[in-house]
Amino acid sequence: MKSQNNNISSENSFYSVFFVLENGGGSVLHPDTNEKFYIKRVHARGALNGDKVKISLMNYRGLYLRARVIEVAERRSKILNAKLFNVGKHTYASLYPYQAKKIKLKGMNSNFDHLDLAVIEVIDWREGHKTAYAKLVKVISKDSHSISDYLYVTGRHGILDLKKQFENLKPSIDYEEILVKNIEGRVDLTRLETFTIDPVDAKDFDDAISITKNN
Repeated sequence: MKSQNNNISSENSFYSVFFVLENGGGSVLHPDTNEKFYIKRVHARGALNGDKVKISLMNYRGLYLRARVIEVAERRSKILNAKLFNVGKHTYASLYPYQAKKIKLKGMNSNFDHLDLAVIEVIDWREGHKTAYAKLVKVISKDSHSISDYLYVTGRHGILDLKKQFENLKPSIDYEEILVKNIEGRVDLTRLETFTIDPVDAKDFDDAISITKNN
């Protein structure tokens, strides 16, 4: 059987952010070419959504490039939202379906129901192992509560403070500046009562009249 050469040169490796897919695999973008590469779950090396990873590209029999994670360089966060569940006597945390690295909770003394949503803190990522260790910070929602799924999804995408998320967004268009320029050289008649004369099926309403009484 002919051995396969999987040696990776520096030209075939780069750092990127791991974006998880529904099947537990993921995708990364090459920082120079913006080319997207897909990574199987078995080649994710325990990377989770949003982690900074080092990627290697392997030439597979000269047909196509295969990508895999060779190092998790930086974890997105150690504070995570997760669903709690038991397997035997052990408690685990689910960030999303088919996550590439298991997270086992240590020192569990709190009562919880199956799939309750909680905030956890990873205390040991145990890089190179299949399972990380974490501790429970607090249960934030019972699985039966209507807001539980909303908190689960926002936590998955790292939006732990939705209000702060919107405050940090900067509009790409300065609408106030556009409005100021738009009224230059015009007379403001917004005080007048105006009636549109466009037909009811019109897509825009740009024909209108107003009536004033002169003494």
